[in-house]
Amino acid sequence: MPELMHLSVEDAIKLQQKMAKDVVKHDVIDQQKIKHICGVDVSYRGNKAFSCAVVIERKSLAIVDSVCNESRVESPYISGLLFLREAEPVLAVLEKLEHFYDLLMVDGGKGQLNVAVTVLKELGLSEVEVIALAKMRTEREPAAEAVRHSDERVFMPGRKNPVILRQNSTALFLLQRVRDEAHRFAITYHRELRRKERLSSPLDEVPGVGEARRKALLRHFGSLKRVQMASAEELMQVPGIAPSLAEAIHHYLASSSVSVQPSTLLSAMDEDGL
Repeated sequence: MPELMHLSVEDAIKLQQKMAKDVVKHDVIDQQKIKHICGVDVSYRGNKAFSCAVVIERKSLAIVDSVCNESRVESPYISGLLFLREAEPVLAVLEKLEHFYDLLMVDGGKGQLNVAVTVLKELGLSEVEVIALAKMRTEREPAAEAVRHSDERVFMPGRKNPVILRQNSTALFLLQRVRDEAHRFAITYHRELRRKERLSSPLDEVPGVGEARRKALLRHFGSLKRVQMASAEELMQVPGIAPSLAEAIHHYLASSSVSVQPSTLLSAMDEDGL
């Protein structure tokens, strides 16, 4: 595989065209039919599912659509009943896509493939092709020094055995690119959610306290801890805080028993430029 960072624009275009043809050669997709590929990434944190999808134009590798979704997961993980847990997150994120796609690719094996097939039927997109790309497995014999990596496998409906794409083949590179882009969007989405959680404040829950008043309170008192300790009369000294709002803030913070982490406060103030 050429070092992509050192390719000229002309060579990069040639490589992309070769990738598209190579995938067709391996009978993974139909060249006449498949123009856009959708990759989906699903991850979990507690009882929440985070799903992201990207749509990529096959020949140019340009991203034409991307979306992420957060949903609550009610079903626990049960081996053999993957549909109960993964179908809803996949369905939710695909419903948000605006650009059409001819091929849906999910990360995983037969279980994830079956989920994708069912979701497409639910969406009325039975004409869309679907495959599952299973990551390589690391295998090591007890007495062997070397670690052996299995080939990545492509699972397709109606086929008992997966299609094995040669390591470092351009066909595999194209499918990995789609998968990696979906994963990259998922990571960015996670970071943004964590940033918002870090910057969240009990003040945001008080009716009438928006971003400007929250910043004014933190500037005046220096920390959320001091805002919590302030009396209604002291809160009224902050510009923009009327007596009725001061009473509401004091009552809410006094009754909410909110614990404050110093590191969280400092990072929140830094982000807000306080």
